[in-house]
Amino acid sequence: MRVFITCDANWEAKIDKVLNILSETGYKAVFERRDYGTTIDGIGIVLMCRDPSLKFKQRIRYSRKDRTIYMDIMLNFN
Repeated sequence: MRVFITCDANWEAKIDKVLNILSETGYKAVFERRDYGTTIDGIGIVLMCRDPSLKFKQRIRYSRKDRTIYMDIMLNFN
């Protein structure tokens, strides 16, 4: 299982620091060892932390071609 976590956030949210700490935990190794069947090979996560006035909406989609789930995790900007 491939796992990719990134962010789309205002710099004030400091999500980059969260991503740095998260990458040090070794979470990717946990997912790589597991088998979730033949219909899914990966998960793509985008941590969204934007000003609410921009009215971003959560996206969730499954790509059959890549056998990957892509999703936005919406975080409170404040």
